[in-house]
Amino acid sequence: MSSHNTYLSVRRIIESGGAKFFFVTMLLAVLTSCTRNNGDIGPWFGTWHLESIMVDGNPEVEYENNIFWAFQSEVIFLTRVPVDSPGMHTVEKRFGTWREADGTLYLKFAYSDNSDTEGYQYHAFEELHFPYGSETPLSIIKAPGREAVLQYTDADGHVYTYTIKKQS
Repeated sequence: MSSHNTYLSVRRIIESGGAKFFFVTMLLAVLTSCTRNNGDIGPWFGTWHLESIMVDGNPEVEYENNIFWAFQSEVIFLTRVPVDSPGMHTVEKRFGTWREADGTLYLKFAYSDNSDTEGYQYHAFEELHFPYGSETPLSIIKAPGREAVLQYTDADGHVYTYTIKKQS
């Protein structure tokens, strides 16, 4: 079919009122094809502010109340906004994976790639105390709603309690 014939066919559709049908059909196709996490975003989806870290019942002195957790699909994206940064657009980023099973949130920071020249992009921030290279089991003390409380006990018996608050 030549381009002239295609133009005439499209013009006939528009003139016959088919343009509305075509537009509505395309709009529905676009709107229904947009999903997140296979359509099931679940309670963890979105961005959470790490409100506090407690170590054996005491506040973590190294934490400056500046870390955010974002859950999407199987990826957890940690962002730290340095307190002494020159502008609000300076952030440090970390990537890992997550899964939930049997009342436990499992976080894993054990990856690397050639673009990660310093080797820290796939390590959790130090003040979180998550080990590199294995899954970290966080017991869900308070299920996610607007706030969640998670707890982790390390190999030395220290108990870390994390309170996160939903941002979006």
